[in-house]
Amino acid sequence: MVTALEELSVSADLLVTTGGVSMGGEHDVVKAALSSFAIRFRKVAMQPGMPQGFGLIGFGGTPVFTLPGNPVSAFVSFLLFVRPAMQALQGLAPAPLPVTRARLAGPVRSPEGRRSYLRGVLDHRAGTVIPLTGQGSHQLGALARANALIVVPEDVVRMEEDEPADVVSLP
Repeated sequence: MVTALEELSVSADLLVTTGGVSMGGEHDVVKAALSSFAIRFRKVAMQPGMPQGFGLIGFGGTPVFTLPGNPVSAFVSFLLFVRPAMQALQGLAPAPLPVTRARLAGPVRSPEGRRSYLRGVLDHRAGTVIPLTGQGSHQLGALARANALIVVPEDVVRMEEDEPADVVSLP
């Protein structure tokens, strides 16, 4: 794997891996393989997508993002971290995803100390967002139905129906 990444770094502008970066797990193969490079692995106070890594690899210092392995975690991490980096590498002005306020059509929960990005269906006309069931980071069904991410701040553990929330529109 290391050899492949080093070879790719010669012609790539950016490298992205998924999986193998959890914090302390026995399956942290990407983390172990990249330990000799200037890659920093951190727990980010978010859900999904807590384990993250970033650094440079190869002679030219190609940026590499190491994203979590669960598909929803990787998707959310890509939107929040990799997408803006790709825009910068292309010389584009930052184009953040649109954020609106909407009333929750049902209650939501979030772990204490983490910013949550929960899948939902935003109805722009009604100004509401429906939280979807199946919020696990391995559950793709809710992501397939979602057109938005409901943002629950890290200092909030529960939001009630009809409460306003920030909502990120998905591309």
